[in-house]
Amino acid sequence: MRDDRSRILLISAAMTVCHALVIIFIAAALSRVMIIQTDTIIRENIGTLSSELNSQMKMNVENYLERCESTATLVFSREENYTYDATDPANDPYEALAAESRISDDLFDLCIMENFVDFGIVYSNEHVVGKISHGTRDAMGDTIYESLSSMISRDSTNDGWYSGFKDDYKRIYYVKRLNDNAVLAVSVYSVEFENIVETPDSMQSMAVRLADSDMNIIYSSLGEGSSMLPPQIIDEIKGAAVDPAEAEYIVSADPCGDDWILVTSIPTQYILDAKVQAQNHIIRIAIIAALIAIAADVIISLFFANPINDIVSNLGKKAADDQLTGILNKSSFESAVRTRIAKAKGDSYGMMIVDIDDFKSINDTLGHSAGDRVLASMGSFLRENMGEGDIAGRIGGDEFCLFLKTDRERARAELSEKCESIRALVASSYADEDKTYPLSCSVGAALFPDDAATFEELYINADKALYSSKRGGKNSVSIYSKGIGTSDSGEGSSNG
Repeated sequence: MRDDRSRILLISAAMTVCHALVIIFIAAALSRVMIIQTDTIIRENIGTLSSELNSQMKMNVENYLERCESTATLVFSREENYTYDATDPANDPYEALAAESRISDDLFDLCIMENFVDFGIVYSNEHVVGKISHGTRDAMGDTIYESLSSMISRDSTNDGWYSGFKDDYKRIYYVKRLNDNAVLAVSVYSVEFENIVETPDSMQSMAVRLADSDMNIIYSSLGEGSSMLPPQIIDEIKGAAVDPAEAEYIVSADPCGDDWILVTSIPTQYILDAKVQAQNHIIRIAIIAALIAIAADVIISLFFANPINDIVSNLGKKAADDQLTGILNKSSFESAVRTRIAKAKGDSYGMMIVDIDDFKSINDTLGHSAGDRVLASMGSFLRENMGEGDIAGRIGGDEFCLFLKTDRERARAELSEKCESIRALVASSYADEDKTYPLSCSVGAALFPDDAATFEELYINADKALYSSKRGGKNSVSIYSKGIGTSDSGEGSSNG
């Protein structure tokens, strides 16, 4: 009987061992498959996220450059600004002095709209009206007019952007010709891009660089000085094959402006960390599966699915949503609105662009954490004021857009009321916890299909209305109408 009992125990132990070995083999095989799939999925999602963020940052940079150009174009709003010639020997000294005084006042009024380093007119006799900094004067010396004129690269519009003058990339210039003997010179420090290409807190490992066509770095979020892009990034931009096993970065690059390049790069170590995290989940699950034997079939499925789905879901959400505000990013917003417009059959919609007034001063005065809270609050405002089917997105650093359905019979009035409610809501808020730093916003809006037939036209018209609100003193609402933006006042504007 003792022998039979021993035999039974031996057989039972052998069956237990065999069963355990089978479970371990199955768990190991499944773990291997899932680790390989996880690595592929993580790479794809991080690549998509990087591309989406790069596109959004490119739009922010181009919007900023266009805003600078638009401000410079306002110099043409008064004929004397671009027809006056300081080199004309027939100029009466007193009349010339009065003319330059009026021009200087106009330039000063425009200059305060942005944080410009230079905003002045240089004539061919090296005479200057407006703001030309000592740094620019020292760098260009007695050839300031010739140096600035050489920066004009676009023949069609007689203007151009330039960086790296005498290998100094800390300052970039925009130059526009006014007449045969005068150019308008505008410059900003490249560090201004710090607030334009901010990365989400969840992607602090991402580096953002703006480079010229020679691969010289104009701006770097890493604070790099005058240098060239890393070799691997240059190779990828030029289309050279890069071995994924040896790659140091995941790179996304887009042309920006005339001949600049915006580049975002994520270290491959970021992928390895995510891969290790997923792998650790899978290994833990395999161990649990081996220990609990038969019940492991169900538990394995749950534990294999949950960690990987969490990682993939989070990465997918990051690629579609703006992480700070919780609403759609620019690319996802545009896609959603285009789909809605394509399906519109006699429906009326409104698009409003909301821009926080003087947002840069919030960051400068209260710090970036306060600025982030303001942006997050704006996302909450829009979500709370969205109707069923409305679409909200963050389309720039401090610009938001809301696409909403309106009643066909009273579309313009309804859109105006909605814009005013958003403006009033923001105007009743504060940027700091002590409620000593009040907020305000400017709103521009346009109607579909009354004001535009396509997404592009609708966005442009709403942006024109926003510009009218900004020019009208900020903290105001403007609804697009024909002719808006052609004068300083802006038709259809109302102040809060």
